[in-house]
This record gives sequence, C-alpha cells and structure tokens, in this order.
Amino acid sequence: MTDTPKTEHRRIRRFLLFVPLFIAGAFVFGFVLMLLWNVLMPQLFHLSRIGYWQALGLFILGRLLLGGFSPTTRVRVHRPPFGESRPAPPADAYQSWWEAEGKASFEQYLKR
Repeated sequence: MTDTPKTEHRRIRRFLLFVPLFIAGAFVFGFVLMLLWNVLMPQLFHLSRIGYWQALGLFILGRLLLGGFSPTTRVRVHRPPFGESRPAPPADAYQSWWEAEGKASFEQYLKR
C-alpha cells in the first residue's frame, strides 16, 4: 500500500517540526540540569560546577547505568489494584504458631 502525496507531505511536516522541538527540548533539559547541579551540588557535597555538555553526559551515563532509555526496562512492582487487598494468611496457621511457641513466649515476657 502506497501513501498518497498528502499523507507523505504530512509526515514530512511532522518530522520537520519534531527535529527543532527535540533540539530545543534537549537544550532546555540540559540547561535546567546544569543549573540544578550548579546550585545544589557545590554547596551540599563540595563538588565543582559543570557545563552544559557535562550535564547532558551525566544524564546519559545515569540512564545507561540505572535503567536504559526504554520504558519497558523499568522495574515494575506487582501490587493488587487499588481498593483490593492481598489475601490474608489462613487463620489456622496463626493459631498453630500461637499454640506451639507464641503463648509460651508471651507468658515468659510477662514474668519478666
């Protein structure tokens, strides 16, 4: 299936709009990261100030070491949906533990 000329022009326009937005976003992000580092790190940990390219390099290094750039590489915690709780352990498990050692330990604690 081939694209119509209209669709092709639309894709080209989107791409040409995306490139400057990506460059501007990278510039702003690097600048904000540099400012945050230069405001916080020298005062808190007595580290030296960094430049724009060093800030972007630290970001890339951190992403590579701590999780990559894909959203699927993040650690996902398996929790029950909101409002649902985990199943409670069976009541007889607690009762058997209490009879075997819990009651004796509690009575020893009370004697002290």
